[in-house]
Amino acid sequence: MFSLSFFHLLLYLGTCSSIAKSFKVEDMLSAPRPQIPIINPDKTKALILVDHWDSKKDIFQRNLHLLNLNTSSSPSTPLLLSSSQEELTNPLWLTNHTIGYLNGSIFFTLNISLDTVSMTEESLSEISLDTASTTQASISGSQIVKDEYEYSKISIDSSYEQVKLRIIKDGPNELFRFPKGISPSDLKYDRDRGIILFSGQVWDNGGFEDVEKKDKEFEERGNSGMVFDDLFIRHWDRWRIPGKTWTIGLIKLPSTDPSPKFINILRDTKAISPMDPIEFTISPTHLAINIKPWHLPPAQHTRTDIHLLPFTTIPTTPIHLTPYTHGAISSLSFSPDGKVLAWLEMMKDGYESDRNIVRTYNLSDETITIWTENWDRSPSSISWSLDSTSLFLLAGNEGRVLPFHLKKPGSIPIPLWDEHSANSIVQVCEDKLMVSLSSFYHPAEVYLLNLDPQEETHDQSSDFLIPNPIGESSVEFIPFDEHEQGKLETTPSSFIKQKQNKPRQTRILPKDKLVNNNTLHSLTNFSSHIADSLRDVEMEELWTKGTDQYSIMSWILKPPGWQDQKQQTYRWPMVFWVHGGPESAWEDEWSTRWNAALFAKKGYWVVAVNPTGSTGYGQEFTERIKGEWGGKPYKDLLAVYQNVLETYPEIDPQRTAMLGASYGGYMANWINGHNVFGFKAIVCHDGIFDTLSTYYTTEELWFPTEDFMGTPLSSRSNYEKWNPMNHVSEWKTPELVIHSGRDYRLVAGQGFATFTALQTQGVPSRLLYFPDENHWVLKPHNSVKWHYEVFRWLEEWIGVGPTS
Repeated sequence: MFSLSFFHLLLYLGTCSSIAKSFKVEDMLSAPRPQIPIINPDKTKALILVDHWDSKKDIFQRNLHLLNLNTSSSPSTPLLLSSSQEELTNPLWLTNHTIGYLNGSIFFTLNISLDTVSMTEESLSEISLDTASTTQASISGSQIVKDEYEYSKISIDSSYEQVKLRIIKDGPNELFRFPKGISPSDLKYDRDRGIILFSGQVWDNGGFEDVEKKDKEFEERGNSGMVFDDLFIRHWDRWRIPGKTWTIGLIKLPSTDPSPKFINILRDTKAISPMDPIEFTISPTHLAINIKPWHLPPAQHTRTDIHLLPFTTIPTTPIHLTPYTHGAISSLSFSPDGKVLAWLEMMKDGYESDRNIVRTYNLSDETITIWTENWDRSPSSISWSLDSTSLFLLAGNEGRVLPFHLKKPGSIPIPLWDEHSANSIVQVCEDKLMVSLSSFYHPAEVYLLNLDPQEETHDQSSDFLIPNPIGESSVEFIPFDEHEQGKLETTPSSFIKQKQNKPRQTRILPKDKLVNNNTLHSLTNFSSHIADSLRDVEMEELWTKGTDQYSIMSWILKPPGWQDQKQQTYRWPMVFWVHGGPESAWEDEWSTRWNAALFAKKGYWVVAVNPTGSTGYGQEFTERIKGEWGGKPYKDLLAVYQNVLETYPEIDPQRTAMLGASYGGYMANWINGHNVFGFKAIVCHDGIFDTLSTYYTTEELWFPTEDFMGTPLSSRSNYEKWNPMNHVSEWKTPELVIHSGRDYRLVAGQGFATFTALQTQGVPSRLLYFPDENHWVLKPHNSVKWHYEVFRWLEEWIGVGPTS
């Protein structure tokens, strides 16, 4: 057990006293949590929901803000509504000046007028909402904000002038109520037909009007038994209710009927979803849905299929667009002209980490085109250009999620920004995109990305994103200070001001392959105070030669004050992070679950490793983990660990700990049986004790089947070879075990078995159990407890801050 002397504690506190601001767990959890912005039809404004946790009351407050996209001024985000999370969901634009949203099952509208001295706004009567029949909203705990906001400059026809913008609101007004029990979500509005479509629940694929009655019958059935004839029986953190499924519904606006008619579009078809809402999108002429095929067992297959329904023939039998062999489909999106449907598609059924390719379907000639057959990255989302000719993508790339422009089928997507991580992208006008970006040290903010016109004139070579082992790489090593990062039009917030510090060695792209002339302009500034508190946390990349000469990237975050004692003999503790997935990655993005900057601020060097199996380094690198769970990734981790200690003499090799969740929790138990690293402590969050029993207790069976190259019946040797349970006799390292009762991915028994194995062998250990959490700890008060116990464990075994 590590003992930190009073002198060393005073030394560290003295070192930290020069830091401008502290940063605690509560600060991290209380940071604003903006959602993806929702743009209005004419691309001039956007709505954004932002959640704030009140640590004193332990409640979330939800605010709805308005973003003005035609401005060059400093960020200003007028507040439209303030309520609880449950009373403000699913906001959408009905017109350029009318929004709708849900308060529970009640649908409200709110008219927003922008009154300026020189801007001509459209009439508020774009939609015939019968205001005479509506009632003033009664929103418990909500506030309707009415005020004027000054903007120093607003763009008007490409010129700038001083204007005054006054926001006038009419409402909110109740428009209609959804039937109880249907859980409406993902609302979409068809302006041409005046209809709202939604994903909702029904019983036996019947009508929405029967749901409340049948819910009551189920609750009052006289017993608690549930009967299943097939899988799933539960998924993630929810049990399946036999007979209750998801479908797509429709309601026509405006509605003056006190009992409006809700239509189940998919009634009497086999297109139902037993567990989850149905993904869908709409065009002026069609509805497209993405759903698991009813003839395949859903727990063993990732495949989903697209079905097309012309609005002119609804209700009708859907047209099957994807009858060929393939895997999961996602991110359905119609082009703005409504002529082409785009989506992301995996080629292999049963493999959730397959590479996504971009496909499109032309409604006029009924042809399907592959756009990214030769691109070795896997996009996670797509959106169309305004002219319906090209696509914008988000894709993981070497520890980041970057925005790309895909100009035509077969071309290599062009990166539009080269740092941090984006989680949304939409084109506003010809040379501007609205993007949401976050980083290790800054929660998400919304920006206008101004595109350099020259971006369209140069292409990227086909090997731009093809990964190669060290020694064969087409990507060169360049000292960080010789490389100029993306230039800024303004300094919108400390998110952009703080650059990566100079690393000893970092791999970056050659200058001729960087997009240097695109600029960012900030639209929001919700979290500058967070970045100010983390300004003294330094980060850099470290690349290590791993198994089979592959390059392994790690993020290094350094604690405040690490340089103060650089010329002396003081050394720091280090936490070594292994991510979940395992087909995932530590990316330069904000997180309220695993926040590297928080650990660095606490007084630890943080090493977050992306070993074999990680995403963003090419599909071959990802797939190398199959049948190798405790093999190649383990060797990569050991190589990185040794490289870290050689590269950073500031780290004390006698004060290191390993932390991991999910697959990282598996690796925690695997390392405890093979601890040649010399870790003094381990933290295992929702990990795996026994690979064999995990197969039979998890819900998504396709995952272990693919990663272990078969089932326990067909490939038992793989499960046995990499089974942590087979090495418990070698467990000697103190371990904190964390697990949750609603984790149906890796059930709580895995954590209990881990703790039992440690306790019965006399290994110092502790169990932290959350009966009300799932695979993640999401409730803020539980997160506070999680961090308290993790930091207590670390301090107990490796201390905190520098020692001599």
